[in-house]
Amino acid sequence: MKRLLLAPLFLSLLSPAAYASEKDFKVRDTCARYYSGQLTSQQAIKRLNLKEIRKGTDWIILANYCSAYLGIEITNGSGEMIRGE
Repeated sequence: MKRLLLAPLFLSLLSPAAYASEKDFKVRDTCARYYSGQLTSQQAIKRLNLKEIRKGTDWIILANYCSAYLGIEITNGSGEMIRGE
């Protein structure tokens, strides 16, 4: 009988964790697909529900978002960090 009482509690604790891991997978998958050339910056921004601040800055926003989320530094070809200005 005690097991039946604990089952709903246990299941309610698992639901947020499942959602968090699903969101984490979506962000990581989208960033990986963008950097591998499978998605355009516009497609990735739409998939991640990000907003473009100024016209033509979509790739900067995406690079900064992915680098902050993944905890990596994304640089341009000369080794400088990408910054939106």
